[in-house]
Amino acid sequence: MKTVRLRYVTRTKTGSYEYRRQVPKALRGRVGKFEIKKVLGFSEAQAIRGYSAFHEQVERLLAAAKLPEINLTTLGNSHKTAMDNYREALARLKAVSIDPTEPLYSEPGEVTQADLLADHWVVNDTADSVAIRMLTGVGNVKPPVATFMDASRLYVTTKSRAKRTNIESA
Repeated sequence: MKTVRLRYVTRTKTGSYEYRRQVPKALRGRVGKFEIKKVLGFSEAQAIRGYSAFHEQVERLLAAAKLPEINLTTLGNSHKTAMDNYREALARLKAVSIDPTEPLYSEPGEVTQADLLADHWVVNDTADSVAIRMLTGVGNVKPPVATFMDASRLYVTTKSRAKRTNIESA
């Protein structure tokens, strides 16, 4: 009887057939593992049946890890949209424990934390000016309408995340 030799498959001391493959050093950080192992079965026939599907899954995982990270600057990320500025202003205010989406109640003549912050806020960019408008209530503080650039960035990031998760979970 002729024995089939499967790459990365060894027989363990317990008699099981195990797929065991080291992840290349350059990909270990992205894969999150040093080695990929799985028991394929306790007989040669079981190991042969399970080998091809698992080997393809490992190959897809390693191929996905070799793909470059998506750089959104190529998609026009260098140009900030009104939605980007709005989100950044919200994040800056929430970082100092102020939520501008909630109403601020104060007695007439009372100075709130938002008033103090608005008096000493230094405006360096558009997001800062949006944050000042949110603090003082002057101007439009509603979320802006999403542009085509916002939609395309959302589409690309969602698709790239979905593709990576499908490859990693397969």
